[in-house]
Amino acid sequence: IFIFSNACRLVRPTMNLKYKKKEYIGTFEQVYLYIAITKTDITPETTHLEYDPCSMLSITASLTPFSDCNQSPRNMYQCQMMKQSMGVALLAQHNRFDNKIYRLLSIQSPICQSSSYQKMGLDSNPIGLNAILAVISYTGYDMEDAMILNKATIERGF
Repeated sequence: IFIFSNACRLVRPTMNLKYKKKEYIGTFEQVYLYIAITKTDITPETTHLEYDPCSMLSITASLTPFSDCNQSPRNMYQCQMMKQSMGVALLAQHNRFDNKIYRLLSIQSPICQSSSYQKMGLDSNPIGLNAILAVISYTGYDMEDAMILNKATIERGF
């Protein structure tokens, strides 16, 4: 018998199929359970069911669109970069003790979003800026010779 009663331990909600109730399971506990991702994956030995296939991911990983088409290191890199993203200014900005704050002045919703983006309400509080890139020929002869960049784009950090 294992009893895990640590404060702040990582748990996530799953559906207990025997009792048809929500059960919070921990990371050490899930090793001994048979958890189905979708209802079509349920077999006779299955004990629990995920509420959503994205619930086994972190918040930042579930916000990444088309993560199944990326390599695993790229997804981890994206999650680290999203944690460091700047977003909406704080409501109590004048009560902060630090003297340096970075914030975006013009924030945009991403062009491509995952389903978790709407569930978390990030449309009203976006956390980034869309990079706009045009690969065009200026005169028709300089495609391999030079790159023309907008000065305002360089000043923004792109």
